[in-house]
Amino acid sequence: MFPHTLSRRTLTSAMLAGPLLASCAPATDPGGHADSSGHATVSWTMWSGGSEERQSWQDAARTVEREHSNLTVELQTSAFEDYFTNLGTRIAGDAAPCVVSMQSLRLGTFDDAMLPLDDLIAESDLDLAAFDDNALEALQSEGRQMALPYDNGPILMLYNRDIFEASGVPAPGAGWTIEDFEEAARSLTQGTQFGYSAFPNSEPMLSMLLSYNGATAVTDDRRLTLDSPAMIEAFSWYSGLVRDLGVAPEISGNTDVALDQFLAGNAAMVPTGPWAILNVNAQADFTVGLVPLPVGSNGPATLSAGSGFGISTSCPVVDEAFLAVTSLTGPDTLEALASEGRAFPSRTAPQASWYANAPAGSEEALSAALDTATPLVTSENWTQVADGIAQYGGQAFNGEKDPQSVLRILQDEYER
Repeated sequence: MFPHTLSRRTLTSAMLAGPLLASCAPATDPGGHADSSGHATVSWTMWSGGSEERQSWQDAARTVEREHSNLTVELQTSAFEDYFTNLGTRIAGDAAPCVVSMQSLRLGTFDDAMLPLDDLIAESDLDLAAFDDNALEALQSEGRQMALPYDNGPILMLYNRDIFEASGVPAPGAGWTIEDFEEAARSLTQGTQFGYSAFPNSEPMLSMLLSYNGATAVTDDRRLTLDSPAMIEAFSWYSGLVRDLGVAPEISGNTDVALDQFLAGNAAMVPTGPWAILNVNAQADFTVGLVPLPVGSNGPATLSAGSGFGISTSCPVVDEAFLAVTSLTGPDTLEALASEGRAFPSRTAPQASWYANAPAGSEEALSAALDTATPLVTSENWTQVADGIAQYGGQAFNGEKDPQSVLRILQDEYER
């Protein structure tokens, strides 16, 4: 997503150059401005998948304006696949929006362009206890709160209840193990039907590797460790579900193929996060079940990811932008987003509205997964790393290269 030519160093240089260019800046800053009456306008960029989703974010902007009559929010949206490229271009061009929408997975790339919120939070009456701790942690960098979350969620396992029942295989439950998972996948693989659907994408695959033996792709200080012994062991096992055991179909297509196989009834299990669950449940012509990931040698574990809103370092109306951020992550906005199924809320109180539209058993499964979840830590160049894993990881699944070679090639390519 993020262009190779726009490195973190480039972004930092652009930010340092900002004050020198101030005399050339337009009278009306593209990020925001305030008039002599004290009325402020802040720009807010957000990704959007279409007119319906854009209307949800437009409604959120109007909520900000109702709660703060001295504020106008100018919403600017772009398609998700373009959003982070556009954001990087705007930051490098000294035209960043005031309110920045940010994924936890991309924070390592953009955190230098964002203002830590800790002082603003300390000076406000914002109650951080109303948020899920995991959601807050996901948007922290080096102990600083870089954005407030609006959604968050752990990776868990979806399963096709109808296939399990028709095959006479007991449905998975809390505390099931890697051995239980493999046995179920073998029993469910019959003819053109597979027990599982895999793809080398970052959140689901890395969650399964963590669950298997505690392997992580990035250290807490954001160093890439794709070729560690634990990663090689876990990736060999995971890719072997396709290559050796044949309980998942060969890798082809894009990152959506695993969910597509599940929705088509070709695979009985697939890992994903709550951001996809309501859509899957709405599209499936079978009964969807949910359960935490199987427990491996290091005990129950999974990864979580989320999104939220922060403030760019170039924003000229920081206090007003912070008011917008707190409203966009406030109870009214998150209640509306949860009711629409737009997001699994980062605040715990509105989560009941999300559960009301979710498959049976969602609250028990999500609560159990959240108890064991840790935020996915990413490297500064994670977008390129994730793209590389998705592009080349399939060679290990399909038996074209051995797993260790694939990981070492990726480590050499993206290590910094």
